Amino acid sequence: STTQVVNIIKAENLSQPGGHLKTGQKDYLIRTPEELTVPEIEKIVVDVSKEGVPIYLRDIGTVRDSFKEKTHEIEVDKKPGLAIMVQKQSDANTVDVAKKVLKKIETLKKNLPPDVELSIARDFSDFIKISLGNLRNSLFWGGFFVILVILFFLRNIRASLIVLCSIPTSLIVTFFLLYMGGYTLNIISLSSLAVAMGIVVDCAIVVLDNIYRHRQEGHRPEEAAIFGASEVSKAVIASTLTTIAIFVPIVFVGGVSGIMFG
Repeated sequence: STTQVVNIIKAENLSQPGGHLKTGQKDYLIRTPEELTVPEIEKIVVDVSKEGVPIYLRDIGTVRDSFKEKTHEIEVDKKPGLAIMVQKQSDANTVDVAKKVLKKIETLKKNLPPDVELSIARDFSDFIKISLGNLRNSLFWGGFFVILVILFFLRNIRASLIVLCSIPTSLIVTFFLLYMGGYTLNIISLSSLAVAMGIVVDCAIVVLDNIYRHRQEGHRPEEAAIFGASEVSKAVIASTLTTIAIFVPIVFVGGVSGIMFG
């Protein structure tokens, strides 16, 4: 059968490791090359007839030195090309890996022939860079409008600055925990930060508004802070927990979606 012929050829035409050879401080890897030439492949015995006559490969087919049949082609700017994909490890930072790859490509370009070019077809780190830029813009405009809203209702610059400080404070703590946990920035984590910043600002405004109310009633700053925060603490915590509860079912999602979001 065809399968038997293929297995016989593989058994005859192979290259296997032959161990190691140590010479002084050097360690050489030994291989036992057994690649055959076309005439030698033609003489491979694939079977024996009833009369005991060996049947060679050349008797049942034609051996030709050629290339594997193309299943797909790659073109770059209407020119034949070769695609190479660099896959990062799961715990590696996408942006850092992309920077190192780009730096290595610039080094390789210097050693390439004039008619060979290296170009980037797709860089997934661009999505993360764009997301970081969007997050930065969102934080800027979010902080700006937070100040305007609080100034409009409370007429107090200090109160606006206090709420505004909650954003960088929570970001610093978040990035520290991500670093300690070995997590990297990606589209999912950046999207989560965008959602979380809104929750942080909402809670800060609720607490600050209640503290401000106690100050207007004549309480000292220390008393207003204690009474104002304690009165709304349960409501703020409950509100945050209900938001978290919405995302709990993601833990039970399977497949690729579970890997990405879980």
